[in-house]
This record gives sequence, structure tokens and C-alpha cells, in this order.
Amino acid sequence: MNSTVNNQQKVTLQLLGIGSSDDRALMQNVQQALQQLSINMTVEEIRDINAMIEYGISGIPALLVDNKVIFQKVVPSVEDIRIVLSVLLGKSEMAQSSYQRILVPTDFSAASVSAFRYACELAVPLQAHVHLVHIHQPPIDMGGTVMAPKEPVVLHEKEAQLGQIMDIQKQLSPSARKVPVSSEVIVGFVVDELRRVSAQDTDLMVMGMTGDNGLLEKWLGTTATELSRRAACPVLLMPDQYQYSPLREIVYASAYAPGEEQLLPSVLGFANQFEATLHFVHIEEVKSRPRYSVQKVPVFLPHDDHQVKLQLSTVNSKDVLTGLEKYSSDHESDLLVMATPRRSAIGDFFHRSTTRKMILQTAAPLLIMHYERN
Repeated sequence: MNSTVNNQQKVTLQLLGIGSSDDRALMQNVQQALQQLSINMTVEEIRDINAMIEYGISGIPALLVDNKVIFQKVVPSVEDIRIVLSVLLGKSEMAQSSYQRILVPTDFSAASVSAFRYACELAVPLQAHVHLVHIHQPPIDMGGTVMAPKEPVVLHEKEAQLGQIMDIQKQLSPSARKVPVSSEVIVGFVVDELRRVSAQDTDLMVMGMTGDNGLLEKWLGTTATELSRRAACPVLLMPDQYQYSPLREIVYASAYAPGEEQLLPSVLGFANQFEATLHFVHIEEVKSRPRYSVQKVPVFLPHDDHQVKLQLSTVNSKDVLTGLEKYSSDHESDLLVMATPRRSAIGDFFHRSTTRKMILQTAAPLLIMHYERN
């Protein structure tokens, strides 16, 4: 995957080792990663034992960025190195969460009410505002192109229903009860209006789905998959009756796709805000070896006065969905993140049908994020 990183500040790279085969392999992988990132810089080799001891490493080979240990005692893949360097050598600081305006579409189903509850609790650490909205789609005339006139009585009834859902906020945690909440009934076509609002006044859309045979509720069922791909903001899909708990384990499913690295600072910043561990997971489909296996590469990512919790993992599995589900289950994931290009093609790792299958069968909240294809 080729991408360009703007290296605006002078950054140093050091490779600590004694010239072993592992040291040489690490150097080769680092150079390939820099080439993929279109970065021309020198990697300083340090072989003096006393100098290596001063860095406080526990083993070699080790890779340092600005004299801070990033990898040690492992030879990460080119892609793993590229992913980490794209963050550390890019514009650099991890983006803090900007999810301050949360939209919750509702069709008054139990699933959408559960999504509202979750959104209010999530809004507390994000210091966000929650906007509850119902899209009223009036009957279409016989020509199929013009909506019938607005129905004041029906709209009034739906506004009252929104008020009843908002009253549920009083039953939430003390902090969630203080979250600013507003509501609105919008007249129009459901998908069109939600796309419009997502582009204008929304940082995150939270939508509910059911646990009944993996089917989505009512009109949410006809729009969730499409909006997850085409909304202007990230879309968080909630299993029915899922109870909020602080985010501690976040699994980010990576396709190593061109342009995907655009999301990394934002995802890392999001995880860091919750002090959560971010599991950066890539699934390798291995048809000939159906046995599930995981290869982990520990990484130390400095951030101000602490280390960001990042775990790089490659999973071998007979198929993508099985691998993601098992990894998420084994690590008790609180959130699964999938990235998709805004204009998906059949050949993409997370193409339309794969995303839809994951939407229908995930047991944990699923956050769909979008990036522009390079």
C-alpha cells in the first residue's frame, strides 16, 4: 500500500542490534516501510553494547523513534512498521476525539431506544450532545415522485413519542442524565435526510439493531448498511439491548488498504481518550490451514507522559468474519471498528457484502469509519 506522510519535523530513527540476521531483517523491513510512505530518511544503526544499555531495552533487535523504544525483541512486518511510522512520522499528534454531536435516528422500536440509552452514556466521556431524530416519510403520490402534504396531527404525535424516549434519560446514570439532549421530527426520505444531517450537524451516528436472527428493525433495516457506507460521519451500530460499559478493549480490523492510514490518528486518539487498548488486527485468510492462530507484535507508542495501549496482531483464519469474531470474543472486545472506502468496489477487503454480514451478526457495537481511497 503506497501513501505519503508529511514529515514536517526532524525525526530520528535508530536500530539497535549486533548485526544478526534478525537485525538485518528489521532494517530491510524498516527501509521498505519508509519507501512505501515516500519518506527519505536515514536509519542510524547502534551496535555499541554500552549505548544500547543506556536506552533501557530488554532485548534486540529494537527500533527507536526519537530515542524512544517502539519495537524490541521482534521483527515486525513491513506493514506493521508502516502503520506505526505513518502515525509517528505524520502530522503526528494523535487526534483527540471530535465526537461532540451524536445523532440517534429512531423508528420508536426497542432497538433504537437502546441505541439512545447507549448514546447518552457514551456522550459523557466524549462531552457530547445527543440529538434524537425521527424521519417521517409521508405517503408518495401515484407518480412516485412527490410526497403528499404534511400531516400536522401525525407529526405532533411523533414529537410526543420523541418526548417519551427523551424521558428515559432520567433512568440513566447520574452523569448521563446531565448530557444535553434535543429532538426533532424531519419530513422526507429516510436515507436522504439522514445522509444530509450526517454531513451538516453530526460527528457520530448511533443506530440500533436487533438480536433476533440478526435482522434490523423496521426502516432501520433498509438503511443501516447503506448509511454505514455512505454517511458523511462514522456510524456506530448497536446490538439490541446492549448495555453500555466503559470502553476498555477496542478491536480495529485493518485491511491494509490504500488510504486507510488516514484514520489511524483519529482511532488511536479515540482509544486513548477512554484509556482503552487498541487491537490493530489484520486477518489473513488461510484456506489450507483452517486452524485459527494469532501472531502478536508488542509495540510501545509514546504519547506525552504515558504509553498508548496498542497491540498489533495478525490472525490466520479460514475466513475474515470467523477470525474477527473469535479474536473479538477472546479479548472481550467492547467495540469493533471497521474501515471502508466511501466508494467500495467488489474487490475491497471489506466490500459491501462482508460489511453487511458483520452488521447482521456482530455481538458487540460496530463502528464503521470511512476514508478516501488513495
